[in-house]
Amino acid sequence: MIQTIEDVSGALFDEWEDELDLYESAPLRKTSKRRLDETRELYSSLIARMHQMEKRMDPVLEAFEDQVLFLKHNLNAQAFIQRFREGSV
Repeated sequence: MIQTIEDVSGALFDEWEDELDLYESAPLRKTSKRRLDETRELYSSLIARMHQMEKRMDPVLEAFEDQVLFLKHNLNAQAFIQRFREGSV
């Protein structure tokens, strides 16, 4: 997920950078460039925090996946046993 965000935002920043040359007005170009730089800086901070959170979430998600897998197999086994006892299998 984070990689997708990075891909899309990278393309948007590249486009913004390329389009700075399209300005006729130097003051508008300068303001847009400043905002681009500020936005990139804020974005970099946000992405760094997202990666930190991702690292902290991995162990939680792995444990959760184990629990889901365990429940899935046990519920399937219970359903099969129940159907067998009922004579449905």
